[in-house]
Amino acid sequence: MTGMRRWGPPVVLVLSLLAMIEGVYAHGSSPLRTLLVVCFLAIGPGLAVVGLLRLSDAWLEAALVPALSLSIDVIVGGVLSYTGLWSPYAAIVILVALSVLGALCQDLLRRELRPL
Repeated sequence: MTGMRRWGPPVVLVLSLLAMIEGVYAHGSSPLRTLLVVCFLAIGPGLAVVGLLRLSDAWLEAALVPALSLSIDVIVGGVLSYTGLWSPYAAIVILVALSVLGALCQDLLRRELRPL
């Protein structure tokens, strides 16, 4: 695995996560903050999960990231809604936790297993 493929996704994940947290918890609203949150929702959770699949094709990974991200977003929102616990902040916290957990699992997997 090349250096960029190894460290690229976690770096993108952390940067989008920090930008999204700033966008959510900053007071006021702006188009830039909305863009930061939408970018995280579109790539964050999927980027954390795709690395666990250990795919050898970078283009396939790139195609799966937004699809998985939006699917995870909808699942989290649906579960919160159906359980009567809907809160935008709770959804963001859950998505951040899932993204961080996925990134940590990727790191542990890289240490234990060699790439296919």
